Amino acid sequence: MSNSLLEQFIIESRDYLQKISEVLIDLEGKGVDKDLLNELFRIVHTLKGNSGLFDFPFMTKLLHASEDLMNLVREGEISYSSEVADILLEAMDVVSIMLDEIESSGSISHETNKLAEGKTKNIRNFISNITSQERGPKEEPKVAAAAEYKERTDLVLTSFKFIPESFRMLAIKKALEGEKIVFVEYQPELECFYKGEDPFYLVRKTPGFIWGRCYLREEVSDPTLMDIYKCITNFELLSSASKEELSEHFKYVLEQVKIIEIEPTTLIIPEGEKNGGPVYEDFVAEARKYLEENNVETLRNAVKTLLELSSPKLYTASVLRWIKLLINYLPQTRNIIEALLQSLETENPPVFGVKKEIVTPLKGTIEKEELPEEFFRILNTQKTVLEKIRHLEESLTKANILKSVISSIENVLISLKNQGLLNEFKEICPKITQENFKLLEEWIDKVCGFSLAFSKSEEVVSTETISAFQEERIGKEITSTQIVSKVLKVDEAKVDRLMNLIGEFVVAKNSLFYLAQKVDKFYGIPELSKELKAQYGVLNRISEEMQDAIMQIRMVPVSTVFQRFPRFVRDLSKKLGKKVKLIIEGEETEADKNVIEALAEPLVHIIRNSLDHGIEPPEERIAKGKPETGTIILRAKHEADCVVIEIIDDGRGIDPNKVKLKAYQRGLITEEQLEKMKDEEAINLVFLPGFSTADTATDLSGRGVGMDVVRATVEKFGGSLSVRSILDKGTTVTLSLPLSMAVTHVMIVESANQRFGIPMDAIVETVRVSKEKIQTIKGKMTTVLRNRLVPIFYLNYLLEINKPHITNEDGEYAVLVLSVGDELMGVVIDKFHETADIILKPFTGVLANIKIFSGTAIMGDGSVLLVINPKELIHANRIQKQ
Repeated sequence: MSNSLLEQFIIESRDYLQKISEVLIDLEGKGVDKDLLNELFRIVHTLKGNSGLFDFPFMTKLLHASEDLMNLVREGEISYSSEVADILLEAMDVVSIMLDEIESSGSISHETNKLAEGKTKNIRNFISNITSQERGPKEEPKVAAAAEYKERTDLVLTSFKFIPESFRMLAIKKALEGEKIVFVEYQPELECFYKGEDPFYLVRKTPGFIWGRCYLREEVSDPTLMDIYKCITNFELLSSASKEELSEHFKYVLEQVKIIEIEPTTLIIPEGEKNGGPVYEDFVAEARKYLEENNVETLRNAVKTLLELSSPKLYTASVLRWIKLLINYLPQTRNIIEALLQSLETENPPVFGVKKEIVTPLKGTIEKEELPEEFFRILNTQKTVLEKIRHLEESLTKANILKSVISSIENVLISLKNQGLLNEFKEICPKITQENFKLLEEWIDKVCGFSLAFSKSEEVVSTETISAFQEERIGKEITSTQIVSKVLKVDEAKVDRLMNLIGEFVVAKNSLFYLAQKVDKFYGIPELSKELKAQYGVLNRISEEMQDAIMQIRMVPVSTVFQRFPRFVRDLSKKLGKKVKLIIEGEETEADKNVIEALAEPLVHIIRNSLDHGIEPPEERIAKGKPETGTIILRAKHEADCVVIEIIDDGRGIDPNKVKLKAYQRGLITEEQLEKMKDEEAINLVFLPGFSTADTATDLSGRGVGMDVVRATVEKFGGSLSVRSILDKGTTVTLSLPLSMAVTHVMIVESANQRFGIPMDAIVETVRVSKEKIQTIKGKMTTVLRNRLVPIFYLNYLLEINKPHITNEDGEYAVLVLSVGDELMGVVIDKFHETADIILKPFTGVLANIKIFSGTAIMGDGSVLLVINPKELIHANRIQKQ
């Protein structure tokens, strides 16, 4: 199996698992919904069918058991409950673990397989227990076809005469060569087609296959009234494989199969017309003499001569054919030949001794002759299927269908015993791929062009039924796949590479602007400079469109992260004994994939804190006059160039006095800070490393690392974090992250003859402020802008550059008004320059500790631009003052 197909399976399976989890939780909230149950069943049986392409039997068995449970819920035989949801969610968790192991190592560990096996048994036991309780002792059991088949009374076979003599002889030859002969009865479930099972394919691929037949398990008076979506066909077959091999082959439907090792002599059944009395006394006497003398060759010639003189339809001819076969295996067949000679003499059935358990034939035998007309109909149907899947892009579906086509043709050829066509077909099979199957179509055309004698068969109805079903089913698969195929799945690494190249192009085109300035300033060619600037404008427009296009490709909705939390909240609230309702808003909000992934860990910590510390137990909420069910709102929205996530709960809120006291006790703040600290500042102490309001640590919280991780992660990606809380009303935590982290838009400013970059998302406006308007209030430099008092900082002072700022001719300072957290502040610089798109490279090594700079960027003229982190710059200034 190709690695690409396995990778596709893993990707699709994870999508299915996420959808299963969502539907299960929706069912808990909405109650039984037939559409949701049908969707759930469809997803699981698709997942199970896909897993069957690979050798992951324990995964398939677990999914099969889960599917059976879902089917019983869907049929109303088991009531949907929280317990059912728990069982199914836990099963899907095990499947998820299996997928992780397959992705990392290509296989599933023994321990995980044992875990899956145990979970499968638990589901089967649950089904057994709950169905017996819900049905009651007096109610007649309504069981699935598989269970009914498994529990039915064993029938005793008195004769295998329904098996053609030639196949019984073939089985005897294998038995005499040391192989076991096993009889198999297989009754597929009525709904097996919906579960992705193909009984015909399974039977034809049976190891050691000798003979088989299929028949309808119920009379059909009018074939047009048959339900083609239900399998009412039974199978019986002979095999020379061991019971263990057959159990492995039928492992996914073992409860629908009966495997019985039989005594080979039960297959030796002479048949034919009796000629009215014993007429072969002389031959029998001579044959016994030759047998006693061990004169094998003379015995063989005598049997051959008499057989040529006998009518093939006579009982005696049948006995002679068996003797002719068994002579080749003397002396081990001596007793059997003697019994046959006795039968030849008396025309009574031979007696070989005690027979082992065998099975009674059921009616409906289908005798196969040479190439029937239906064979060519099947070939034409398969060719139609090939034409339909030619343009499919969904690899798993295409592989499944092509595999089914090849196996169908091969199985039909095997059943028809046309060795010539079978050998020819097997020669071309290795050359057939899902990308190129023209050779198969040509072979079908050639075979269908043969002039062969057609003969009718009792299999006509069955074959047409299955062909019609297969064609309709594949048509549906193709229709659905054509819709899905509009989505092109691309490896993330390829998108990242393209994005990096576009980023480099964005920076490279900036050099054209500097070149235009250089041509004008140093070479005095304004016309060329003007033309270069025009070309720069064109390239700038193209680069912006390219950047926007690649950003749209990388944009994913926050639902990819949000969809994890209904399950998370459900499980954790049950563990804490609390009732919590999660409301998700704005899940269609989009941001860069890396940004969305960066949100996952902070959200886990915040929501866990809301559940553990915020939401009160039901009895406490009732005492406070609140609904016993708490509410957590997870909301996403766009603000400017950022994605903003709000986590709101209606719990007990954060007590600022308790926070200050805990921080003081843990040595995180001084006594002086404790007395002067405002409530708003106290609440933000929850983000300090090592801070926790819990008295003891639990497996959920209390170690003081969760909220610190939140702050560190958000700031690592250039975001901001704030928290608002009202005691006994609730808490709101707000995360703000840039929509993209690939290309950064900055304004270039100059101070002390050096250029710096300031992120545009931090800049509110640029203004000129005269010296007279900057005043000192309570030891702080401030000015009034738009009727608002704004603190003023000097960039040279903040960067510890010992050089005063310059003003323009009117005595005005250049001031950047920045938004840092919830505050506005002005930063005095020397000059404003243009804005630019840069690729920000964070500091590494020893420079990584310099927090006031976000990193550096290479400009179009080759110079290095230091990009300032406004928040860290102001924060560092406050620490210096303290």
